[in-house]
Amino acid sequence: MRLFLLLFVALLTMTGGEAQARREFPSQTKSNGPRIDRVDIIEKGIFQARAKQTQQDQASPTGGVRALTTIAMVKETDVFQPKLGMHFGIRYTIRGFPAGARVPVKIVQRYPIAGLLNPRTQKTTYSYQQNSFKTVGYPAYEGYHLGSAWELVPGIWTFEIWHNGRLLAEQKFELTAN
Repeated sequence: MRLFLLLFVALLTMTGGEAQARREFPSQTKSNGPRIDRVDIIEKGIFQARAKQTQQDQASPTGGVRALTTIAMVKETDVFQPKLGMHFGIRYTIRGFPAGARVPVKIVQRYPIAGLLNPRTQKTTYSYQQNSFKTVGYPAYEGYHLGSAWELVPGIWTFEIWHNGRLLAEQKFELTAN
């Protein structure tokens, strides 16, 4: 009986110690998963990029989204005159724990108040959102390619990065009229 009581007390002590360690280091327990503290926008403006592949997405103003490669900053700015073929956007880093973890984010693009009227579909788009996974501690890029004349709409264009209903970063661009 004493042996049973001694084993029971030892088991209770071990379980309590383990639970205490979890309370003291919540960001390091597996049950909490990765943590996002903030997003740092490290570059904003006009970029040069090449399309690696295009995927259909009917929610997009153009009907598709492009995966890019060889993305390079051309000019740091948030006010510019749009030109056909131009890429603009943000390069950013998600800060959190642990570095290298893949985390879900929602990318939102908001277009000028008039919206983007696609002449092929006759659909006007005012915003676009896409769920994505990004890597903590590594730079990522979100942008827009002005591939058709109907996309050269002056006004305020906004990029937002969200996680679990929390706005982590926002960048506005003013595209000026000719």
